[in-house]
Amino acid sequence: MSRTALAIALVLAAVLPLAGQDEPMPVDPTGALLRLETAFLDPPATGLLITNVGPESQAAEAGIEAGDVLVSYGGRAVTDLDALNRAKEDLAGEETVELTLTGPGGERTVTLRPGPIGVNCQPVAKGVPAASLPTPTVTGFDFTQLAKGPFDDWYAFSLDGEEKVGFEHARLALTLGKLVLRREVAFDGGEQFGVNHFDVTAIAVAGPPPDVFAVKFASPPSDFLASGRALPGSRWLDRRFGAETVLTHPSDLPRIPTYLVESLAAFLPREPGACFRFRPITEGTGLAGIRSALVAVGEEEVRAGGEVARAFRVEWRLLSGAVAGTYWLDGPGHALLVDYGGAMAWRTTREKALEGLPPSIRPR
Repeated sequence: MSRTALAIALVLAAVLPLAGQDEPMPVDPTGALLRLETAFLDPPATGLLITNVGPESQAAEAGIEAGDVLVSYGGRAVTDLDALNRAKEDLAGEETVELTLTGPGGERTVTLRPGPIGVNCQPVAKGVPAASLPTPTVTGFDFTQLAKGPFDDWYAFSLDGEEKVGFEHARLALTLGKLVLRREVAFDGGEQFGVNHFDVTAIAVAGPPPDVFAVKFASPPSDFLASGRALPGSRWLDRRFGAETVLTHPSDLPRIPTYLVESLAAFLPREPGACFRFRPITEGTGLAGIRSALVAVGEEEVRAGGEVARAFRVEWRLLSGAVAGTYWLDGPGHALLVDYGGAMAWRTTREKALEGLPPSIRPR
């Protein structure tokens, strides 16, 4: 998956109906996450690791699953996406194509029609771990800045380079014992994904574990479709919203809505190496639920909106080896610049964020 495709997929992440607020959310009801994470840590073959399978795709019909490794397409080795695309182009005129895959049950062959397979995938090498997450630290999030008032930030948004194609508006506040984030994003270029303007609200109900999370889309409209609980024994947000201790463990990861990750990054301790592990609960790239971490990197110079400033860098890293987001934060915790894996957003004024945009992607 290209950086731009990853970025758009993350920005346009679609919320799944995972569980009701009164019921614990199963970690991995189908075993797909376990298969995928096992393959990331110890790839069984060299090829393309399947990270997601479309529900009505050829791959789904053929029984291909996340965690399988695509070794060859029409007899041709596929060690990267370019090799797969070349093979698909060369064999487009065939009636059928054989795919060789390696999975938990060993090697097998399936027969498909030429053309789209319906999967997301990532190159891996046999026996070479895709990535490893840093060791989690005892981490506290200090939300005391929000006691002074909400964060209300406007950003110019680009898909590639510095050309603005839209805006992002993020408002984070403490309201009646809840951490409430509202984010609205609109941009040209999302039509191919079915939406170029959405408005999402994410809420974290603070309290003793298990804490409850919920996500709601206002545009496209939805009820609160996704909710999850931090697993027993984990704690990431205290009722008093102070600098409370968060204990994390690789086998006991709290699950966090994707849209809250950036907000949590803003309050991670400014200590290089600080690491908070979690699982994102919103779908988008085929990696929903994959082990992830917020990692404090350190202070550096960054150019945002044509100006150079000192900022603290925090990364959202996936077990897959990808960096899903990079956040450069000022002293109070506002993001000056965000890299969503290719798409960029830089903090500016409301007027500059909206300047020159067509009426179709103005704020609602």
